[in-house]
Amino acid sequence: MAAIKTWIQALRIPFTTASVLPVILGLAIAWSQGNAWNWGHALLVIFAVAFLHLGTNAANDIYDHYSGNDAANQYHNAFSGGSRVIQEGKLSPREILFASLSLLFAGLLLGMVIAASLQSWTLAFLALAGFLCGFFYTAPPFRLGYLGIGEFLVFLMFGPIAVLVGYFALAQGFDLLPLLASIPVGILVMLILLLAEMPDLEADKKTAKKTFVVLFGRERAVYFLAISLLIAYLFVGTGVALRIMPPLTLLMLLTLPLAVGVLKKAKKHALEPMGIVPAIGGIITLHAATTAILIITFIALALIG
Repeated sequence: MAAIKTWIQALRIPFTTASVLPVILGLAIAWSQGNAWNWGHALLVIFAVAFLHLGTNAANDIYDHYSGNDAANQYHNAFSGGSRVIQEGKLSPREILFASLSLLFAGLLLGMVIAASLQSWTLAFLALAGFLCGFFYTAPPFRLGYLGIGEFLVFLMFGPIAVLVGYFALAQGFDLLPLLASIPVGILVMLILLLAEMPDLEADKKTAKKTFVVLFGRERAVYFLAISLLIAYLFVGTGVALRIMPPLTLLMLLTLPLAVGVLKKAKKHALEPMGIVPAIGGIITLHAATTAILIITFIALALIG
């Protein structure tokens, strides 16, 4: 039992909502447009993305350990600063590296299986991109997350790409609707990373990790948070006004109080490395709730016909 808890901690399994829910949203949109439901394709794409995400989590742990980032982090918490299993002596770097590579290759393999099943070079390319971006987010020689593009990569991989991959699994093509629906979802995942960077500021500076917060500071990060939240909600409203997104997607506005709460906490505690932690939890909840509402909306549309 202790070993299971250790691996759940190491891989940060609960945080796979950030990747799995967008995929399910893509599946729901495709189904709502009259595409036949296929459990095999749906499960393959969900597990492929989940394995790639878990492998990425493990890779981040090992290479943030080797860079000294996690050791330098004095404000680690449940949401940032790594899983701490290496620092706590629960697992060795070698075990984490083996887990990372195993999960990443498993995700890549499942991605290739569904790509072959659908005869899609596009899906094969996206599976490979997920593998490479996941591993080299912190691994040398590229260390993408250290180059000032981490937030954009997270937006792209956990927003448009995750939703479109789920959509493609049933529709065997792409469409404007899932792309538009993916934008607010991707923005919210990006904001999870943004707020999680705030307690890590000093450690990231010491290890030359160029995050948004390192480059622009905590106070500007709060302004970016506010603007990004506004864009996320306006995007859905504009999509409905232009008759691209169905009116029911306006149910996303039900999460506005959560967004306001996150913004208030972030503004109040922006300069407090541990005070910001409740805002991180809040943005995770906001992403999950918003994506879940969109999923339920498109499932309802599929059932209504």
